[in-house]
Amino acid sequence: MIEIRSSNATCLANTPPRWTLRNETIRSRPLTYLTRNSIKKPKTHRYPSLKGVDPKFRRNHRHALHGTMKALKERKEGKREVA
Repeated sequence: MIEIRSSNATCLANTPPRWTLRNETIRSRPLTYLTRNSIKKPKTHRYPSLKGVDPKFRRNHRHALHGTMKALKERKEGKREVA
C-alpha cells in the first residue's frame, strides 16, 4: 500500500498542496540505479595475466613466442617463404 502525505502542511490559500509518494521511490530505486548508467560487462584485458599458470607451460610459451617473432622477422627480410 502506498502512503500519501502532504509535504507542505501549512500551504497558502491559493496554492494546491504538494503530495509525495513515499514508498514507490524506495521500491524502484535499485532498478533505477542499475539502468541509470546501464549494466556493463566487466572489462577484460587483451592479454590476461599468466599468474598461477603451470610453470612448464609458461616456459614453453616464452620460447614459442620467441620462435614466432624470429620467423616473422625472417619472413619480413625475405629469408623465409610463407608456409
